[in-house]
Amino acid sequence: MLTLATIFLYGLGLLFFSFSFWRQLREDYPNEDIFALTLGLLFSGGIGLWVASSWVPGFALWITLVIPVVAGSYLIRKLNLRFFEVIDAIAPAWFWLQFFISIAVFVQNPSATQPVVLLSIVLPAVAILLYGFLFARYRRFSWYPSGRVGFAGLVSLSIYFLLHSLTLVFFSGIRILSIDFFNAIIGFVLAIIFGVVVYLRSGR
Repeated sequence: MLTLATIFLYGLGLLFFSFSFWRQLREDYPNEDIFALTLGLLFSGGIGLWVASSWVPGFALWITLVIPVVAGSYLIRKLNLRFFEVIDAIAPAWFWLQFFISIAVFVQNPSATQPVVLLSIVLPAVAILLYGFLFARYRRFSWYPSGRVGFAGLVSLSIYFLLHSLTLVFFSGIRILSIDFFNAIIGFVLAIIFGVVVYLRSGR
């Protein structure tokens, strides 16, 4: 049952998501395009959350990602935005959203203090800091000579999903063919895909 505290935290998550996303893109695109994409992502994410909670709650994270990815890809093409610039903007915004949602979930059930719950708060916070560090410095990395945009977003997402999967493996008492097992596999696959994309764009 939602309380005022959790509603407030969800609201903060949406606010930080929207502001972070707008701030990253505001110098390159009109506000109306940014707001249209923001609303499309949040609305499709809400649909994904409803679908997941109604039919596949064990895969809520991925369902609430897949539907916005499909909707966002359509809007990016329709609005003529550059894909990797959007990736660089969406990563920190999504980390902020995950951070506040994880706190809200903990507030709803404070007795659930197992490491997975606590790490679900820590991981997006670490990812935000990592993104900021990479975004400020990646053009000076000798092993990334291309300097192409998207590096900070792709790497921080890759590391986030890797750590998310490792958290499930080491702290959930994971069993073969369990829901956590498949969640961990999906996370590992996404981490590898993002890493491969970074390498292909590195210009090495």
